[in-house]
Amino acid sequence: MIDAATRTRFTAYSHNLDSTFGFSFIIMVLLWLRGHNVRDPIHIQTDNGPEFCMGSRKKEDGWNTLFALLDARLSAIPPGAKHLQAIVENSHRKDDECFLSIHPKRCKDSYEFLHKAQRWQDTWNTARPSHGIAMNGNTPLQKLRGYKTMIHPHVFTFPVLLMEDVIKMFGTAVRWFETYFKINLMRITGTYVRAMCLFLLMPVKLQKGSTCNLIYRSSAIFVNSIIMEIRVSLLYLLPHIWKRSYLS
Repeated sequence: MIDAATRTRFTAYSHNLDSTFGFSFIIMVLLWLRGHNVRDPIHIQTDNGPEFCMGSRKKEDGWNTLFALLDARLSAIPPGAKHLQAIVENSHRKDDECFLSIHPKRCKDSYEFLHKAQRWQDTWNTARPSHGIAMNGNTPLQKLRGYKTMIHPHVFTFPVLLMEDVIKMFGTAVRWFETYFKINLMRITGTYVRAMCLFLLMPVKLQKGSTCNLIYRSSAIFVNSIIMEIRVSLLYLLPHIWKRSYLS
């Protein structure tokens, strides 16, 4: 996901293209942004790939039911209108030229790849100048500072994720939305098996060279980074919860 105004990137990878992964990733990015004081309405534009709504108006409407609670909405481009995704496609080309054509084949496993992908995203967000429209050679970090907003610069440290790992921990957040907003997320996002995992309840400390948490490494990085942001987002959503409870 890339912000059109500042070219800030938020990245996740998966071994398969699945709308469950796409939906979960968007939710986590929205919580991350709200937790870092992004308070403006958010519009998300996607293509019609299988990781999103795949052209289904019913699925898009279902997703937007939930996104509206975070003051966000999603819309898909018309089929074949790839020119409307020019910013994203350009970033993909840069990925291929500067990262994917070089580093993946040198990685021993998925988690070494995630480490390198994190360094590439950090370079993109904080050190690499952009010469796109209205960027004037600024980095995303410099562009954000130029707006003189109250958005915390820590927003640029979003952890690169492996969605197969993260989804094993995402059931608790899904149940939270189901409990407080009475939305059947399984109807909206499709069915998947929720794994019971307690890591979401507490931060996880990773020791260098440790293998015991290898399976959950990218998920643990996400939990350590975003657990405080989720708590802030809960405070942001409390008025909606109270209003809904009062009206019901």
